[in-house]
Amino acid sequence: MRISAFSEFLISAVLFTWSVTAFSCGATAGRLRDETQFVTASRACGCAEGEAVRGFTAGDPAVPLLTDGPFGPDRVNVAEQRRDPQSLLNWMERAIRARKELPELGWGALQVLETDQPAVLAHRCDWLGKGILVVHNFGGERVEVSVELGDSAGVEGRMDEIIADQAYEPAEPGRPLALEGYGYRWLRLPG
Repeated sequence: MRISAFSEFLISAVLFTWSVTAFSCGATAGRLRDETQFVTASRACGCAEGEAVRGFTAGDPAVPLLTDGPFGPDRVNVAEQRRDPQSLLNWMERAIRARKELPELGWGALQVLETDQPAVLAHRCDWLGKGILVVHNFGGERVEVSVELGDSAGVEGRMDEIIADQAYEPAEPGRPLALEGYGYRWLRLPG
């Protein structure tokens, strides 16, 4: 099954918003019997533009490199990704920066929230009186989702957009949130 670019960004957005403990536990999923072996079906070449197709291996690779097709080095490489503001590399850099600036996501109490859309996962993380609301749409259709915020349901004010799959109208507590198909939004709760 081919994972679409939308899905790659959505999956990454979900993983970046879980707590440190949940995120760390997931890191063990691909390991075999000991810490030195990992499951890898294929590898894409990690070479920079114009380099020979060898990835990070000086000798013969144990796993075949992808050298052509949609993920070959002539179509996906670091130099091209750096120049493309919509690339996965640039998105990942923005997400890492945002994650580092949001201690709520790593240290806060995580609470899964009720929504009126079955394809939408919403959760919030609260730490030291600050909160982050995160919504992810696992469906392919655009939705308007109502989220039950819990303790701060009566809080007034605008929620600041931290990172999202696209530009959205400003969000306010108690009002439905627009969310594109496979979309996501990380929002700072007022207060």
